[in-house]
Amino acid sequence: MKILLANWELKILAVLAAVIFWILVIGTENSFYTFPEEVQIKAFNVSEDLVLEDDPGKVKLRLKVTSSDITKNLTPEDFNAYVDLQGLKEGQIEVPVLVSSKKPEVAVLRVEPSSIKITIEKKSQKEVPVEYKTIGDVKEGYTVKEVKLTDENAIIRGSQEDLNSISAAIIEIDLGSTDKNIKKFFPLKMLDLNGNPVANVTADKPETQAEVIIAAVTGQKVVGVKPNIIGTPPENVWIKSINVNPSVISLNGSAEILKDIEFVQTSDINVEKINSSQTFTVNIRGLPEGVTTDSGASVSVYIELGTYDSGDIAQNRKTLNVYPVVRKFKAPQANHKVDPASVAVVVQGDPEDLEKIQQFIQIELDITEYKDNSVEFILNDSYLTLPEGVDVVSITPSKVVVTW
Repeated sequence: MKILLANWELKILAVLAAVIFWILVIGTENSFYTFPEEVQIKAFNVSEDLVLEDDPGKVKLRLKVTSSDITKNLTPEDFNAYVDLQGLKEGQIEVPVLVSSKKPEVAVLRVEPSSIKITIEKKSQKEVPVEYKTIGDVKEGYTVKEVKLTDENAIIRGSQEDLNSISAAIIEIDLGSTDKNIKKFFPLKMLDLNGNPVANVTADKPETQAEVIIAAVTGQKVVGVKPNIIGTPPENVWIKSINVNPSVISLNGSAEILKDIEFVQTSDINVEKINSSQTFTVNIRGLPEGVTTDSGASVSVYIELGTYDSGDIAQNRKTLNVYPVVRKFKAPQANHKVDPASVAVVVQGDPEDLEKIQQFIQIELDITEYKDNSVEFILNDSYLTLPEGVDVVSITPSKVVVTW
């Protein structure tokens, strides 16, 4: 006994030192940490005919970790926070919140709140339309032509309060810069009127099939019809006017191709042997591949002949089918239309001078200074550049209207 009590002061100091050393070791190997993010509570074992009236909410966690380095990469997905509703019926009840860690080096010391009050009620159901929204866009030069949904409506189930906040079941279609049709199943999402997801609502069919029809961008453009006149009338007659009906047609096709088309041509109209005014029915020809017209494949061309007086035989005349073209316009005026699309310009002069004139010349118009949606131009010889010695006899019609 005397041996045990001998130097008892030193023995007490040794025990205290050992305890302090143990605390320091434990403190070095384990750290206590308050997780800064909240973890969503999930409800397990809910009867199929029951539903939670409200979202269970989230909890805060106090943790013990073996190393402070572990905390740098922790996320809410590293924990399971849940309430077990096995065997519970309708009504309000307080249940404990259970939390487990998916990482063995992390332990959960405290959960706040440690329990929650929940209200369980019978599931209600509601039929809502199935709608879609697209994410992103298709490949440049293409467009979404049509979206077909297999299901027009969906039966959804949940609390009456949640169901009241939902007006439609939504699928999100990612277009992914594609130029190909899409046909696949997409999950239904339940969103409230503000676009926020609604929890604890399920659909009898969780997915619906959508077929997305992708097509090349098409445009429409109205252009003039240019009759393709060949040959020369007999010496005693001249072409007084050319009337095309319809004078314009509407083209459908790629916007990129249409932008370069100013007019379309007819098949050949040979006037070499005609001695009187005549109507020709001719086809539109030379449309680029992929360009179609809803206006019909043929037009009528009325060629009116005039007869030279005996003293005018030497003074030759020539009829030109001229297209007024808008060369200057502002961006809002880009989708403009000229009516009529062409006019007949009769010129006269020496044969050598007339030969210098190309069959296709243009009248250039400027609409940049006009603010209304249309403007009328009265045409005269100042709109034409002709060789010296060639005079304008007539312009028919002499008035064109540009609208936009």
